Amino acid sequence: MKQDEAAEIALWALGLIASDEGALTRLMSETGVGAESLKRAPEEPELLGAVLDFLFADEILLLDFCRKQGVTPNQVIRARAALPGGVPDWA
Repeated sequence: MKQDEAAEIALWALGLIASDEGALTRLMSETGVGAESLKRAPEEPELLGAVLDFLFADEILLLDFCRKQGVTPNQVIRARAALPGGVPDWA
């Protein structure tokens, strides 16, 4: 998967997370990323990788995302691998 395709999936994930106040609060708390940084996410591939890492930490959120976007968890894993940081330890 190309990095631009991976970024698109990560941005979809960020959109889902941002639509859920609880998930957004957890993302910011667990990553230390503020609202201003999240606004720059399209320009920061490392941050997009962190968004996908967060998504994988919550199976219910991951499966909801996959269902809503019509992607498989495997596609999300491939997207994460295409972003900076590569394949995280949990994969």
